[in-house]
Amino acid sequence: MADHHAVGLSLRGLTVRYGGVLAVDDVRLDVAADSITGLIGPNGAGKTSLFNACAGLVRASSGSVELFGQDVTRTSVAKRARLGLGRTFQRVELFKTLSVHDNIAMGHESAYVWKHPYSLLQALPSERRETERVTEQVMELCRLTDIAGRTAGSLSTGQQRMVELARVLAGPSRLLLLDEPSSGLTGQERAVFAEIVEDAVRILGLGVFVVEHDMDLVARICAQVHVLNFGRLIFSGTTREAMASELVQRSYLGESAVPEASGGPRA
Repeated sequence: MADHHAVGLSLRGLTVRYGGVLAVDDVRLDVAADSITGLIGPNGAGKTSLFNACAGLVRASSGSVELFGQDVTRTSVAKRARLGLGRTFQRVELFKTLSVHDNIAMGHESAYVWKHPYSLLQALPSERRETERVTEQVMELCRLTDIAGRTAGSLSTGQQRMVELARVLAGPSRLLLLDEPSSGLTGQERAVFAEIVEDAVRILGLGVFVVEHDMDLVARICAQVHVLNFGRLIFSGTTREAMASELVQRSYLGESAVPEASGGPRA
């Protein structure tokens, strides 16, 4: 539980408004720095708005966001990334003409760009060696070594998702925000993805905060679950407690989400 672990991300009274619409309403929660925490809820519950506020893509109307104990509520996306916050999106965003290897290497090189902007052109030999070492390690972790030379644009959706995850893992991230990572994956790919995320947390010592519709995946990988409904946090607890909660089942599991828990494809 987050209480017994170091806290990576803390939201205190986080509120997000778009004009007159209250997308996130006074949310208070903690995300552990060394395990996987899920965020679930029906469509339109405010999950992506909450994630965007965590990442710095939208501004909090009130409340605060803390990353590893540092207040980042008014901090840029880039500064949050430097402090260790990584993010994947619902739609995969890769350099389609670059190889798998080079996409992942760019995730690691991004750390050097902040130190000196011309580093991509004039990287020190020691930095190039470290980038190569990390790239090889992450490709192995994400089971991508065999397709390292293929261009990202030639890969299946599932393979592209793995490359996107690997690119984030190669960077300076200590806490990852994964936004519907199983979207577009087959049942077999979801199982592999679950294993890789669990391995990454164990081997690299990361925290993960994941928005996910596939309840089988949530039940498998998440230690803690937070449930949003109409922008409000209606439940926080262990995954087992969430699955057994009548409140959660009424507000979420009893809706159209139930068939998705079987691992079927999502539009």
